[in-house]
Amino acid sequence: MSDSGDKNTKDIEEKRIRNLTEKGQEMFQENKMAHKDKLQKIWNQVEQTVSEVDKPYDLQGMRQLHDALIDVYYKYNTVSHVFNEFLRRANTQESLLEMESQLSIQKAHKMVVDGALSRLKTPPRRSGNRHSSNHSGDSKRSSVIARKRAEVEAAKAKMKYAEQEAMILKQQALLEEQQDVSNANVTRQKADLKADLGLIAQQKEAAGAKAELAALELEESEGSQRDLQLAEYNVVQVVDTTERTKQYINSLPNAENQIKETQNGIEQMADKQEPTHIPQPHKFPNFKPTPRGPLF
Repeated sequence: MSDSGDKNTKDIEEKRIRNLTEKGQEMFQENKMAHKDKLQKIWNQVEQTVSEVDKPYDLQGMRQLHDALIDVYYKYNTVSHVFNEFLRRANTQESLLEMESQLSIQKAHKMVVDGALSRLKTPPRRSGNRHSSNHSGDSKRSSVIARKRAEVEAAKAKMKYAEQEAMILKQQALLEEQQDVSNANVTRQKADLKADLGLIAQQKEAAGAKAELAALELEESEGSQRDLQLAEYNVVQVVDTTERTKQYINSLPNAENQIKETQNGIEQMADKQEPTHIPQPHKFPNFKPTPRGPLF
């Protein structure tokens, strides 16, 4: 039942693994390196404090060193926790592998600190130089062993992480190769489209020139047809005018006949009229004109 639950949880986690974009991957790498640099600086302080443990101190000095180691290791754990949470939230294959590696390293570092704190809890003995020398030698050997053990654990974690990282890098290289092929196909398609656009532009220009030529030829043809129709119309008009003039002239009466008819009419009218009696002036025999003087 437990195995089934773990398997389901693992399947759910694998389904939720994210794939970052190129920009997202760049941001992840920057933040990861910032966390690792900060964590390494604090661990260097922890190692510096641990290296002071095997030096001869009195009781007060050992307590001060104990408190200093506790404080610096607390800072280390705090930064480690923040880093682990960052990797967990990223939830990518790379971040999960990095978190697993960091947990192994932090476990090894804890062994080093626990060994140093254990030695600080043992009060210094003052039973003699020989015994003190033996105790000091044992402490140094224990410290070296603990440190070497931590280094081995860290190396194991790094090796496991390196193998998984190499696998990821191979997958990334394969994806980049596929992307290069895809980009090459896209570039070729763009070149084909560009060539097609150039051909269409030339066809468009040729079609425009052909349409313009057809329009000019049509205009010239229509102009010639209009000129021909106008010439035919003018000829018809001239012929028609001449014909109408001729018809008009023919419709007029002959001038000579008209004159004769006029003369005959006058003669007929003269024959029909009676002789006209012109009265003679009346004569007055006894009339004598009276002489007139000047008027003025």
